[in-house]
Amino acid sequence: MSKAGLNQHHLRRLSTAMAAIDATGGRLLELLDYKPSASSLTVIEDSLLPGERESIRDGIEQLRPLVMEFAQKHGLRASSRDLRRVMVAEVSRMWTILEDLHARKLRGMGAVPGAIAAEIDQDVDRMLAIVKELREVLMK
Repeated sequence: MSKAGLNQHHLRRLSTAMAAIDATGGRLLELLDYKPSASSLTVIEDSLLPGERESIRDGIEQLRPLVMEFAQKHGLRASSRDLRRVMVAEVSRMWTILEDLHARKLRGMGAVPGAIAAEIDQDVDRMLAIVKELREVLMK
């Protein structure tokens, strides 16, 4: 047990929760500064009323030091993540998603016409080749 009487399971849970709150605050700040990209398939439309953007930013900026204070008060340690490992996981996720887009994997949703299947497979394979190159760079 720690000085505060919390066991390792309490500390792990508190640490995980505070890390999630901190990361979510960071994502909210990124969304406030979101600029649509011409190459993005996800467009976030701004539905915030005048003044809400700054109120949200202010609230997050008030919350973040409280999260750090909470972590220090309870002896929570910052988690450390290796950039290479995080990127390998993300690239692996891309690879899995792309592999599942091959026409033969879409059959459960109905037959994919031959010409379109070939085109889909060709496009997916081009993207997979790049993802595999990314993976090779990261696996060195």
